Amino acid sequence: MTNDPALYPAKPLSDEDLEAVVLGGAGVGTETPADGGVSPDSLSTNSSVAAADMGSAGAGPSQARTHKPPLYGCAFNGAATQAIHLTDARVIAHAPKGCSFYTWQNISSPGRKNLFNRGVLLPSSVAPHFVSTDMSEAEAVFGGLDRLREEVRKALDDGCPAVVVLSSCVSGIIGDDIKALEEMSTPDQTVIAVAADGVIAGDYMEGLRMSIREIGEHLIDRSVRPAGRSINLIHEAGIAIDKDENFRRLKEMLEPLGIGINCRFLGDATVGEVRGLLKAPLNVLASDDEDSRRVRAWLEMDYGCRFMEEPLPVGVKATERWLRDLAGFFEIKDNAVMNTVLERERARYEAEVRRLRPALEGKRIFITTINTNLDWLLTVIDDLGMEIVRIGVLNYLRTEVRVSETPGRYPIDENFPWGEAEDEIRAADPDIALFNYTPQIKGSRSVIDSLPMLPRIGFDSGLAVAERWAELLAHTIEGGWRQDRELYERYYR
Repeated sequence: MTNDPALYPAKPLSDEDLEAVVLGGAGVGTETPADGGVSPDSLSTNSSVAAADMGSAGAGPSQARTHKPPLYGCAFNGAATQAIHLTDARVIAHAPKGCSFYTWQNISSPGRKNLFNRGVLLPSSVAPHFVSTDMSEAEAVFGGLDRLREEVRKALDDGCPAVVVLSSCVSGIIGDDIKALEEMSTPDQTVIAVAADGVIAGDYMEGLRMSIREIGEHLIDRSVRPAGRSINLIHEAGIAIDKDENFRRLKEMLEPLGIGINCRFLGDATVGEVRGLLKAPLNVLASDDEDSRRVRAWLEMDYGCRFMEEPLPVGVKATERWLRDLAGFFEIKDNAVMNTVLERERARYEAEVRRLRPALEGKRIFITTINTNLDWLLTVIDDLGMEIVRIGVLNYLRTEVRVSETPGRYPIDENFPWGEAEDEIRAADPDIALFNYTPQIKGSRSVIDSLPMLPRIGFDSGLAVAERWAELLAHTIEGGWRQDRELYERYYR
């Protein structure tokens, strides 16, 4: 006989119940309204993934989604990736050396790769203004705010107009109050605390949301009023190969119209540019995705920002419409100026098509994609005289396929079975097979290429990928490497 307490079998919470407890009553599995509405509160920093997915007021658990968005990475990493685009600020990671190292590698490795392989310089990625408190075991036990305060003071003494402080898992778990350091702000220097707490606040995407929201709320000057002819470019992809090329092309199209770019929020912008965000009478989304629409809803609701209906244009026809709509907003009545811009862009596009057509005319192409805006791609394929074998859309995002220019003309399967893709391509034997990544398909002679998730803007959208097809076709076994056929068949197959 003992005096031990009675034992009972464990009753662990399910993943869904645990999410509901941690997130305050609404799990990740809540659905965005069917009408696609997005609440500004979905960018809330109190939050969480659940709040971000709640949609418009009234959306609740009864609208449970059957396909949850994937969660990956940590909020600390995402917040850092966003914050480093504030170019004259200093980003301080309140984290152990290991966490900071992995985040620095995540930020800088795409920049090094692009620089060495393509000659594309991304300053915010290659040389991020990112430092760490390098929390030790002692600070993880007794707290590390004194060390963090030293780093913030050093940044302020160095004249940084803003300091962004990020918390990691360790500093979040021990309860270091990084928000208290915002009291070190002065009228000319702002300390911004992003309490990502590593994974506690959510995943990588949640960190991006928290960072842009905190930076905006601390820096945007509400007293500024719209003036002149300029736009803000809103929510560019963090580290993308074509991001700066798109910015350059946008400037080229806008300058003849007398329209400037006031601020890139947040894509390599100074603190002063973010403070003056409201000076631009018009805002343009860099792309039309769910997170971009969240940012738009927040800026419209909280700051009264006015947005162009369409995001940055992709493709020939969309760009022509977009430029005319932009000129209409700013009441640019000089049609000669607009026509000059369009004629220049059209002439450059047609010259490139003539150059590429001999290599691509008559080539058969099989497309599999998760992208649902296909107009930009189909336009250049038609202009090059290529033949479309089939378009298979892997539409797990449940969005509408856009082939607005020539509906019904192309062989489109909007529910293409991914498991059959390789067999379909081998059977169709196209010259080129497109994916959103580049798999190896044994037994196929097709050139395999990838489609960009974020195409280049303007008239160049399709030309950028078509030029690569021409190069790849020139260097296949049947092209420039005929002498390698024997070796290829012996070792690859």
